[in-house]
Amino acid sequence: MEEVKKYFALGFYFSYGYDLTCSRERRIKASQQWKKEGREVDPLHRLACDHDYFWNKHMCKSLISQAVDWKWLTPVIQGFIGIINGKIQNHDVTFALISRRETLRAGSRFNARGIDDRGNVANFVETEQIVKY
Repeated sequence: MEEVKKYFALGFYFSYGYDLTCSRERRIKASQQWKKEGREVDPLHRLACDHDYFWNKHMCKSLISQAVDWKWLTPVIQGFIGIINGKIQNHDVTFALISRRETLRAGSRFNARGIDDRGNVANFVETEQIVKY
């Protein structure tokens, strides 16, 4: 159990109720597409999961290939999550910053540098902010 705790202390995050691998923009686009197709919208949008940020995908690979329901899988991201609650002009505001590191060319700065033939850059990080009034 101590090894698992160490693993998650290094900037790895997960959520049971929110898919952290997928940006809000991609989730909204997937939801709109599903509605157009007449499909039921998955509340966690697991089908929109971005595998480029899915750090424990290799652990879930056999379950995914067997079409196990996504409710049994919890994607993990590496990055940073910060949430601040405050007030602006007497209105409650929640500000969230989510940064997720891509899995494709991760590594130390000496082992992963530059860009590959497919356009993937080393240690790419996607950051989004979410503001709720």
